[in-house]
Parts: sequence; structure tokens; C-alpha cells
Amino acid sequence: MQQCPGFRVVAPDLRGYNTSDKPPRVCDYQPRVLVQDVADLIVALDAGSAAVVGHDWGGGLAWLLAMQPPSELSGW
Repeated sequence: MQQCPGFRVVAPDLRGYNTSDKPPRVCDYQPRVLVQDVADLIVALDAGSAAVVGHDWGGGLAWLLAMQPPSELSGW
């Protein structure tokens, strides 16, 4: 991972894409579940806060994440 001064950039694959886990149940791909994956990743990286951007389907999830109050997301 390349780091810029004062910033850390992480570009994960969403579940089901590329070499990430591919849960078998359709319900494991609900937007609220995918948004929670991103929130959990931010917590796991001990980021405290994050500027989240996304492309294509990830862009929609970034919007959904931004609309959630932190109290609605586990770990924040």
C-alpha cells in the first residue's frame, strides 16, 4: 500500500468481486450488509474517520454509508 503524507488510501474489493469472499446467499449482498462491510473495514483499519469514495456500484454504497449516522453502524 502506497501512503501519501497524512493520508492512507485503501481500495478493497467488495464482497463477490475479484478475489474477495463470495457468500452463497443472495441476502449477503444487500446494500445494508455491503455498507456495514465498509464501516467494519474502517474500524478494522483503526482509521477513526474516513473520506469514502466509490465507483460504479461502490459509488452507491459510498452514498448510503454517508447517509447513515455513525450510531447505526456497529463499531463506530
